[in-house]
Amino acid sequence: MPVTINVGFSEKLGQPEFGSIGASCHIECQLDAPILENADAFRAKTRELYAACSTAAKEELARHRASAGASPKNGSKSPNGTGRPPANGSATNHRASKRQLDFLEQLARQTPQVGVRRLESLAQRICKKPITELSSFDASSLIDTLKAIKEGRLDVEAALSGEKR
Repeated sequence: MPVTINVGFSEKLGQPEFGSIGASCHIECQLDAPILENADAFRAKTRELYAACSTAAKEELARHRASAGASPKNGSKSPNGTGRPPANGSATNHRASKRQLDFLEQLARQTPQVGVRRLESLAQRICKKPITELSSFDASSLIDTLKAIKEGRLDVEAALSGEKR
């Protein structure tokens, strides 16, 4: 008797003005029941399906980022004047809002393993710039990272070292 497995991946990226864009991929697959007797084979198949979903969703987000950077909605050139997105990878170069910066500090204070002292280090590691120079997109990414650390989905040391745990 076949076994049905459903695997999925979703990713959401912050956009300027508190917007976001997301992509997801879900695969439902029937496997032969004997695969359940071999835990390693089952996990390998699950990882393979998950990797396919992850790749598809990330490629879709990259495709969207590339098309958004190539032709700004208002027909004007990009903020750096080249018609291409800024080197930092964000489609715009709007500064992080006061509200975003305040929320970053609030999250840092609520996350004992980060705190306000390590927030600057985290910004430097993840965004490659100090808090005072964050774009709206950078701040949104950093907020997502702090939320993941606070919820225990990401280890702060891994985030600071660039690893994913």
